[in-house]
Amino acid sequence: MGNSVSSPSEEATGLREQARKEAAFRNESFSQSRAAYAAGRKREAKELSEKGKEHDAKKKLLNRRAAELIFKANNSGRGRTLEEIDLHGLHVKEAIAFLEDHIRKCKRDGTKRVEIITGRGRNSIDGIAKIKPAVQELIERERIRAYPSKTNPGRIIIELDVPQGAVGWFIDSVCNIL
Repeated sequence: MGNSVSSPSEEATGLREQARKEAAFRNESFSQSRAAYAAGRKREAKELSEKGKEHDAKKKLLNRRAAELIFKANNSGRGRTLEEIDLHGLHVKEAIAFLEDHIRKCKRDGTKRVEIITGRGRNSIDGIAKIKPAVQELIERERIRAYPSKTNPGRIIIELDVPQGAVGWFIDSVCNIL
């Protein structure tokens, strides 16, 4: 009998599934809490509410661990530098948090250009990109000069060494894909 070693992807998938179960337990606990409160069973309602909060905390922890595994698997090794960041497989809020941290590191280390891999949204439930529009919002809010990759519509390039006042999206025919 050999030892079975799971890949980071399999482990992250397992953590995401556990997080979904914790979310279902949370929702059920809160639903039962509301019913108990409506029936005048306030102590029971409080206990169920606390149980729901515990399930929510577990869900958040599991998702955070999954996100860390996914991010590390996507961005470690293979000669990756600060000039590239891959956000595939992350939830939108996770992707934005990792990107904000990455941009801070790049600015601190003097990295001038970063290629952000957002993907095209093919693996989204409805096939519509969710990370890419959120990244675009961040770029616009932070006034970072950016343009889409000419070779891959699932990538955005940002420039961090642009003089103040010369920011925004480059306007060319490729921007129509955004």
